[in-house]
Amino acid sequence: MITAEQIIEEQKQIICQQEEQISKLNEELSVLKHAVSLFSTKMEELQAENEKLKKTSRNSNKPPSKDNDFKKPVVKNQRIKSKLKPGGQPGREGKTRTYAEEPDKIVELKPTQGICDECGEVLIIESEACKIRQIIEAEKPRTVVIEYQQYKGVCGACEKVFVPELPAGAKGAMSIGDTLKAYVIYLTQYQLLPLNRTVQLINDIYGVKLSEGTLVNIQNEYAEFLEPFVERAKEILINSPVVNFDETGMPVNGALWWMHVASKTDLTLYEIITKRGQEGMDAMAILPLFTGVAVHDHLKSYYHYTLCAHAECNAHILRYLIFLHEDCGYIWAGLMIGLLLKIKKHVDLTKIFGSEKLETSDINQYEHDYQMILEAAVTEEERTGDIHTVSQTTESRRMRTRLEKYAIETLTFMYDFMVPFDNNLAERDIRMPKAKKKISGGFRSVAGSKAFAIARSFISTCTKRGLSVFDGLNAVLLGNAFSFLGSDFEPQMP
Repeated sequence: MITAEQIIEEQKQIICQQEEQISKLNEELSVLKHAVSLFSTKMEELQAENEKLKKTSRNSNKPPSKDNDFKKPVVKNQRIKSKLKPGGQPGREGKTRTYAEEPDKIVELKPTQGICDECGEVLIIESEACKIRQIIEAEKPRTVVIEYQQYKGVCGACEKVFVPELPAGAKGAMSIGDTLKAYVIYLTQYQLLPLNRTVQLINDIYGVKLSEGTLVNIQNEYAEFLEPFVERAKEILINSPVVNFDETGMPVNGALWWMHVASKTDLTLYEIITKRGQEGMDAMAILPLFTGVAVHDHLKSYYHYTLCAHAECNAHILRYLIFLHEDCGYIWAGLMIGLLLKIKKHVDLTKIFGSEKLETSDINQYEHDYQMILEAAVTEEERTGDIHTVSQTTESRRMRTRLEKYAIETLTFMYDFMVPFDNNLAERDIRMPKAKKKISGGFRSVAGSKAFAIARSFISTCTKRGLSVFDGLNAVLLGNAFSFLGSDFEPQMP
């Protein structure tokens, strides 16, 4: 007969076995939980990486050079496709070249035999029926060697000696003239030819052999001549109502430097500096004293300057919104795209009709719509939180928060018509230094990078003002750079 003690002992053994089994199951569960956690983390990383791959130059600040060449994104924009074919359109005014009144060379084409090959009679040349065709041709350029013979004169009475001064460029036995120097700067700093190719081109065309070192000396000489231009340009920019700012990385002597640019529609100033942020901006010495509206991207360093107002680049904002709308599916982002473009179109049309501002009622309505979209964004993020990935939700919240905090800076173009919708002016100006980087790979010296920045500032300013770059480069060495650029560059009287 089984006693109570035996039953109790059996139950204890069963309980011990169950506890051991539960312990093993808990251990297995812990391992599985850890595996699930790792799996979830990896999934989020892969989703984030996938979203990064979706980002292109069209929907983020990613440059076009980083786009996948094997899978180019479909170009979508606000343009309406035109049915017109390339070339001149019906009804346009033609611009055919007219004859030169005084050609440099005349070649008469007359029958050489002078006798008819049919009947043997003498040919009569009909001068009044002469048909004219002109060709614009290029002759091979040549250099001119100018010899200066310096004589001295002695007064017969007091024996005072008079010696005429040599031209500024005649420093050695054989020097390079100003026009040839201007040509060197035109090729290297405007057309961005590398030094070795410039040496070859000048030798092939002009028959003049120059060393790369000579070209570098010419670049440094121009930089010295243009120092007053740089100082005057800074004064003009500091006192301007609106200035666009941007920066880009540039390799200098194996290190990463930064090319900063400050732009107006008729003036460009570059400066190569070791730093990108506030330290670099302080070194350029424009923003610390600037009291107008600074147009720029969302680099936070710009907002350290409180003397001036700020305007966001809406081209950057639209790219982020396009990503949120088309690749993440956020409706609010599409609504904000439509609103910003609607305001821009309204502003553009208002400018065309000669008005200087929008109606107050329109501004109030646009501000209301702007806030309503941001409120809708909050609701959408809460409602679709389980649909979107963590990174997508984070991107949406970050963009929404930015638009909330910087609403005035985003809409400044609506309040002040002098402020552009985007920062494309500065971004276009920064493309030439980027092109220089692609061609030459960077600068081998700090002096060379600074000389390029100064020369390129003057060249860009000339092109913006519709002036001949080559004539401007000639004017620099003659000391006429200010008068060449215009009255606003002339020294101001106190």
